Amino acid sequence: MNSSCVNDTAECNCSQSLNESAPQWLPPLYTDMSEPARIAVTVLYCVIFAVGMAGNILVIVVVWRCLDMRTTTNYFLVNLSVADLLFLLLCVPVGLMETWIQYPWYLGETMCYVSPYVEQVVFQASILTIAAISVERYFAICRPLQAMYVLTRRRTFIAIALVWLLCLLLCSPVITITIFQVDKYQKDECSPIYLAHNCLSIARTAPAVAYFTTITLVFLVFPLALLCGLYVSICRKLYDVPMTESRDCKSQRAKMKSRRQVVHMLISVVALFFICLTPHRVLQSWVLLTTDNNINMELVGTFVVFIRTLVYLNSTLNPVLYTLVSCKFRNALVRTLSGRGRKRFSTISSATHFFTARNSTTKSNHTGSRKDTLQMTDLMLVLQSEKKPPEHKVVLRKVQSTSF
Repeated sequence: MNSSCVNDTAECNCSQSLNESAPQWLPPLYTDMSEPARIAVTVLYCVIFAVGMAGNILVIVVVWRCLDMRTTTNYFLVNLSVADLLFLLLCVPVGLMETWIQYPWYLGETMCYVSPYVEQVVFQASILTIAAISVERYFAICRPLQAMYVLTRRRTFIAIALVWLLCLLLCSPVITITIFQVDKYQKDECSPIYLAHNCLSIARTAPAVAYFTTITLVFLVFPLALLCGLYVSICRKLYDVPMTESRDCKSQRAKMKSRRQVVHMLISVVALFFICLTPHRVLQSWVLLTTDNNINMELVGTFVVFIRTLVYLNSTLNPVLYTLVSCKFRNALVRTLSGRGRKRFSTISSATHFFTARNSTTKSNHTGSRKDTLQMTDLMLVLQSEKKPPEHKVVLRKVQSTSF
């Protein structure tokens, strides 16, 4: 850097050359934390990253290794884990860097555009995946006969592909809104001018503000209302079963308990998601809709640290919820870790089955006797018949096995 300053009475005439290094006095975009606070946040982010990566990878491995875990619900949960892995891999490093270096942007122009885009895509994909899981549970519990034809493996994979395609397209405007620019800063009239790269995602135009407002409504407010309605209907269906019906058989009571356990786990996932993501959406909307002069950057910085921690926790705690709430997932995890993962479908341990009943007249080739067969289901409580006519038997076709 070459600079010279000559004092003439009260005037200062300066000539400066541009410098690409970032000075210490540049105003931070976030609150100026003390070094112990930065260390604490760094350790917290590293723990969240490690636990989240390990947990989400285990979810994928468990569903892949255990054949009885390959259900429509679990496929959606695997998709949720994939979204969480992408978020942790691409967004947590940015948060770590900005904990220590708020300004300038050191990750380059590509990451400037990729990071906010991936963040938005993952957010929307997670919301749509959770909505798809909830719709699947609604059909499975409240509309079991329709679920036979709607909830197939092929349609599940198509739905997952559509979720990602839709999110990639709808979030593409984020790339055009993101700005990678070179800022010039000068401390005072006699100080040199410094160049620093800056990465901003700011809605400076009316269409950009309208876009983010629409995204917030479509991917936060509307899904929240839909999920509340779905789970109210599901819970009413589960808990309105007459007690006399559930006392017919111990296995029926066990299956009812397992079915409720699955719903409790999913409600916990939904609640965790909206608790962790709503503050982020609120802060984002406030910053976008408020003029720059009315934004207190130190106050925003304080909230950014807290909100980022919540968002990172959301991508980390889902596998923990599966382990704490779901006995089936715990058992599958133990089998996977002990090398006994590839367990075939079980007609007894299933928590969710669809079935069709078909009366047919059969004749025995060996003993001439006829036998009644009945496969227990979780989606419908099948009352045990007192006696079946000797010329009839019930044949049940299993369509789907359990979820977590």
